Amino acid sequence: MVFAYENLYTWSHDALVTTKEKIVENELNRVVVASCRRLTAESAETAERIWEVGLNPYLFEMCSLREQCSWVHMNQSEED
Repeated sequence: MVFAYENLYTWSHDALVTTKEKIVENELNRVVVASCRRLTAESAETAERIWEVGLNPYLFEMCSLREQCSWVHMNQSEED
């Protein structure tokens, strides 16, 4: 099953609680977070929340949209 949801503050306490609930509700076995911030202590806390619901924290992946998308293409026009 694939499930996605959007939130404004990925690393807030409320968002982490919601993520944990979504994992359980949707019986997810992997988690990918796409955010504008790089891997930090907050994302380590997310991995910890994943462990709390029984998932292997190594099945958590963080994608920094700013570093892996925006900055890579900053000199490329929208027409390209």
